Amino acid sequence: MWFPKKITVGNQFGCGLNYPSIVDVLEVGASVFIDDGTIKLTVTKKLEDAVETTVVVGGLLKPKKGFSAEGISLSSAGVSEKDKAGIDLMEKYQADALAISFVQTKQDILEVRKVLSKDNKMMLIAKSKQPMV
Repeated sequence: MWFPKKITVGNQFGCGLNYPSIVDVLEVGASVFIDDGTIKLTVTKKLEDAVETTVVVGGLLKPKKGFSAEGISLSSAGVSEKDKAGIDLMEKYQADALAISFVQTKQDILEVRKVLSKDNKMMLIAKSKQPMV
């Protein structure tokens, strides 16, 4: 299975990710987990715009399942262009709060804050599985 940055519809050979920039931080040998670890893959090859993996534990891959990888921080992927567009829209409609997923460090919150207008005081809510450092 491979994870190319520019795929929108998956097939038996590969699938896309909501955060395609994660491909940049995946390294050969990293374990990849899909659907809360039901499916386990190992990164075997890094390409310019994709990674190739070997299936260690297979299963039925259904749409909209979670993705995580050993040894990487999702925050290293940064704020995507899609995220920025969503933040701009929330500012346009003067939202009171913004919930941020995949928060692992204080820097993740600061990166989102940088996207907001200087005078915007929107409350940021962090979704985190671990204490922030």
